[in-house]
Amino acid sequence: MPPAPISLSVIIPCRNDAASLAETLPGLLSGLEQGDQLIIADASEDSASDEVARRHGVRLVHCEKPGRGEQMRDGAAAAQGSVLVFSHADTQLTATHLAAIRAHLARHPDIPAGAFFKDTPAHYPAWAWADPVVRWWMGKWGVVYGDQSVFMRREFYDAIGGMPALPLMEDVALSGHLRRAPGFRLIDPPLRTSLRRFARRGRFFTRLQNIFYVLLFRCGISPKRLYRWYYGKPVDAPDPRS
Repeated sequence: MPPAPISLSVIIPCRNDAASLAETLPGLLSGLEQGDQLIIADASEDSASDEVARRHGVRLVHCEKPGRGEQMRDGAAAAQGSVLVFSHADTQLTATHLAAIRAHLARHPDIPAGAFFKDTPAHYPAWAWADPVVRWWMGKWGVVYGDQSVFMRREFYDAIGGMPALPLMEDVALSGHLRRAPGFRLIDPPLRTSLRRFARRGRFFTRLQNIFYVLLFRCGISPKRLYRWYYGKPVDAPDPRS
């Protein structure tokens, strides 16, 4: 019996990210096939993201409270695809990446989940020479972050209890499940993410800060407290960008 066709539900959590969505959606929409979905899980204080979604004919799910983990759970609850793809508004997920997901899962019907390599040379040009080492580390042991566009079969998502309902570090918590999944691997083409948020604090400082926060999370610090430290406000406070 031939394998069932792969239908993708791409879920993007959003909070006042209209500008990033406007850049990301055109390239992503061009890769959707019949039966696919694109869902924006929105917790914005303004209507700009809603307007971008309407302009592109994309379904938007209004989330009761902000926090990427909760928002992605809300998006997954509305998803109908056999494969869930979790990406970020500022990550340049394209038609080429969606085709790579279909091809990878079709070749390996027993593999439940995967994610993409990061385009390290694009993010850190001065460290391009170290890319083979970085890819080796990422492929073997590195934390799988949300901007690597994790994809998983619906049955695997259900088996692990869904996306961790955390306001921050949901991807770090999810990474443990992914690394234990049989046959899990990172695939190409590598992904790029907008460097706007890195530009505000500096790329190197931001990277060190992220590593430090992962260590704090693994030492048992509450994700709500980490969110407050990272963003300078409680998770349910209005976003000053709105």
